[in-house]
Amino acid sequence: MNKLLVFLQMATVLSLSGCYAYSSFQSARTIEPGHFEGTASYSSNTWSYKGNSETINAAYEAQLRAGMTERSDIGFRYARVYVDGTKEDYNFMAVEPKFMIIEDRLSLIVPAALYFGENVQEEESFHVSPGLVVTYPVTGNFEASASSRYMIFTDRD
Repeated sequence: MNKLLVFLQMATVLSLSGCYAYSSFQSARTIEPGHFEGTASYSSNTWSYKGNSETINAAYEAQLRAGMTERSDIGFRYARVYVDGTKEDYNFMAVEPKFMIIEDRLSLIVPAALYFGENVQEEESFHVSPGLVVTYPVTGNFEASASSRYMIFTDRD
């Protein structure tokens, strides 16, 4: 029970420490050297008020990760984000190295990402978003993970 309490405390702190970013659905584990892992996902933000709700935006994502060393891997992500009711849809691509700090429990991620699309301003298009991923094994075949990132946008001027 104490391990679960520590995990929940760390997950709460992580969730309050950064701004929103779509999840990359990964754990603190790293991929074994020479192995690969692929995932696909769907994320959405929904607004609800007085019984009415609507989807604000939605993202379809694909990710491929490759094991580099026993304590690191690298991922490549692509997402297509749809902004409801507008013509401001955009694309997202990232290279995401991950470094294990505590074996299978805590990892540092340092994604470098690029937003692009018709309405994306150039000065807002590139960012680095370092963060942490915390994982807690619930059973032998199930684990719970939480992550947080801090987005740092670069200005080319």
